[in-house]
Amino acid sequence: MDLAELKEKVLKNELTFNVLIFSYADRFNVNSYIDTIANNKQANKVIISSLDEYQTDDVFAEDIDEDDSIYVLFADEFDTLINIEDYKNLIIATPKLSSIVSKELKDIVVNFPKLLEWQIKDYMRVKATGLKQEQLDFIYTICNGDIFRIDNELAKLCLFDNDTQKYIFEQLVESNNFEDTNSKAMFNLISAISKKDYKTISYMLKNKKSLDLDVFGLVALLKKNFKNVIDIQLNPKATPDSLKMKYNQFMAIKYNCGKYSNKSLMTIYKYLNDFDYELKSGKLDIDDYYLFDYVVCKILTL
Repeated sequence: MDLAELKEKVLKNELTFNVLIFSYADRFNVNSYIDTIANNKQANKVIISSLDEYQTDDVFAEDIDEDDSIYVLFADEFDTLINIEDYKNLIIATPKLSSIVSKELKDIVVNFPKLLEWQIKDYMRVKATGLKQEQLDFIYTICNGDIFRIDNELAKLCLFDNDTQKYIFEQLVESNNFEDTNSKAMFNLISAISKKDYKTISYMLKNKKSLDLDVFGLVALLKKNFKNVIDIQLNPKATPDSLKMKYNQFMAIKYNCGKYSNKSLMTIYKYLNDFDYELKSGKLDIDDYYLFDYVVCKILTL
């Protein structure tokens, strides 16, 4: 069964099955389909850890009707040729399906490809209709394109109506309450770069792997930080009100002004925008271990 056929049957609520095998590159879509199938059937979703567990009496508790239950097995890998007549309403989901099972049971196998950037952003637009595109792009970048992180962040915002979502977004940004920006390490590094604190920068670069620092989050936060510094350092008349900043945030940025010349600030900001474009367009290898270090060192030399 291909994904388009599955989608059509789910939308029409016409899906019946003994066994379905979901082979996925991205689990988010799989979770969504499983939940929708269970809801359509008004069925209990029973998570099992093995096929043996399905076959035990424990699964069929007295308060659970077998006909009204969906059994879900998440397996790291799956290579068992099963007799589908032995099961009912069973979904097996795995990121690693053997070629033999894929071939022999192809009629019940559904392949879920990795979600592409445009698909994730379409999902974001539909879910958080109160946010501007640049705000959605910020969330996408800060979450490194991870759909699970993105969905978690959007869930916070979707508690509010459309008119309030933009305001809540700004509050979350200012208070560093987005999931990835909660990382104290990343903000310590941004602060160290702003102050040209070479000792802290050196330490954090040496330990970036253990500190879970990523280049997408770094560039997004550096762009925002240097834009704020430019707005204050290059405009002596700037005020918290004119820049729509909280007083404490404004004063913290102003305190770090003067570490870079006006010319350097403009050069750095242009570099970050150009780098961000190349990063998002796939021209750079994001798996390059030294790419993160290169960005930081380049800024300090401009």
